[in-house]
Amino acid sequence: MTAPKISRVLGPVELAALLRGRADLRLLDVRTPGEYETAHIRGAYNVPLETLGEHAAELRATVGEPVVLVC
Repeated sequence: MTAPKISRVLGPVELAALLRGRADLRLLDVRTPGEYETAHIRGAYNVPLETLGEHAAELRATVGEPVVLVC
C-alpha cells in the first residue's frame, strides 16, 4: 500500500504553521544550489528540480514522512 498523494500550494503562513505543528515534515528545496545558498528554510534539503528524477528511488526509500517541495 502506498501513501496517498496530496498536492496543493502552501503560502508562507500555512507552511510556518505546519512546521510548528509537525516534527515529521520533510522540506525539499528544489531550487538551484545558488538560490539555496542565498537563503533557505532551516532544515530544508537541497535537491534541485532538474535532479529530482535521478533521486526518485532514493527519496522513496528514505522519506517516509510528509514532504513539502520549496521553490
